[in-house]
Amino acid sequence: MDEQPPTTTEQEATPLGDESAPIPMDEQPPTTIEQEATRLRDESPPITTMQAPPSPTTKEQSPTTKGKEIVPTEETQYPTTTGKEIVPTEETQSPTTGKEIVTVSSQTIQDIRSPAQTEMDYPGKIFLAPDMQSFMDDCFKKYAYRQDVVFNSGNVMVIRRDIDHILLDECLDNFHIDTCAFFLDRKTKALPAIYQPYLYVSPMHRILKSYNDYTNLYIKHIKKETLKRTNLLIMPIINNNHWTLLVGRLKERVWKLYDSLPNPQHKEICVTVVNELYIDLSKCFEADITKWRINIVRGIPTQSNSFDCGMFICKYMEKVVLKDKVDWSAYKYWQNEMPRYRADFAYQILLEGERIELNNVKKRIENAAKAH
Repeated sequence: MDEQPPTTTEQEATPLGDESAPIPMDEQPPTTIEQEATRLRDESPPITTMQAPPSPTTKEQSPTTKGKEIVPTEETQYPTTTGKEIVPTEETQSPTTGKEIVTVSSQTIQDIRSPAQTEMDYPGKIFLAPDMQSFMDDCFKKYAYRQDVVFNSGNVMVIRRDIDHILLDECLDNFHIDTCAFFLDRKTKALPAIYQPYLYVSPMHRILKSYNDYTNLYIKHIKKETLKRTNLLIMPIINNNHWTLLVGRLKERVWKLYDSLPNPQHKEICVTVVNELYIDLSKCFEADITKWRINIVRGIPTQSNSFDCGMFICKYMEKVVLKDKVDWSAYKYWQNEMPRYRADFAYQILLEGERIELNNVKKRIENAAKAH
């Protein structure tokens, strides 16, 4: 997902999105998160009133949160991983629904397969080099079923359906965002001179908790000692089918909210997220993070549709971890370039999946040779 030059030479004249710039007095955030929650509940309309309308072409949406229950927007959702088991969310319900949580093996998932397109035409195809297009075409034929796993590393798994969602302008889901974080982690470790130290909190942590399936799998890397060496906490948040990015600046003791559909009501979910994180990791923080202000970052690139919020979160993450100050006005072209970014993202995932598979084959050959 490397930066590409804008497609137009004319830049929109907008104020610089300076994270440290003061917010006008009539827009100042409250002193504490608790006060913010009270004000939003008493004075604000529901969050959904300012959201962009759902895309008529989007058939599969990300899960939404309702209180502490995950409400799937369609019957078939992405499977979530707990250890080495696959937990399909179409059968797994929160206790409030009265349905029993059912776990099945990965083999069972593979048996329930539906065909995928072996030939695809997607908006970003024209931006890929011929050899990249050819590689993608080969992958479409190789991964011929929507449930075929194309990339699996650590806690991140991407199936063929996820690739189609990226390429066909669908909303991104949790595994998409975690995969973006996977690539970002590798890039920042390779170039520590230009990136700040940060810790990433996967949205899967809250989702598993919502099913009363608590695990520290996604936060076990956050410890008191690691926090002392860290500048940022990066937390993508999904709420009401909309992605936002909450960034904790640990040295400044402030939260920054990056929202591609600017809406002050989107701050409300941040209150819940921060409170939950503090409960789970209270022994790790030297300060009470629930008392930090939440500032909405102004002047950042925004979306003009209802389905690119996840991609904008990926792009925000790439920039906020840089050591140098970000001139957000230089990236106003992002919306026009989304087909290119989506195609590049899908290509990276498929290429990495092939690399991992090749390494696994080499290891099996080496192990077989040693056995003989």
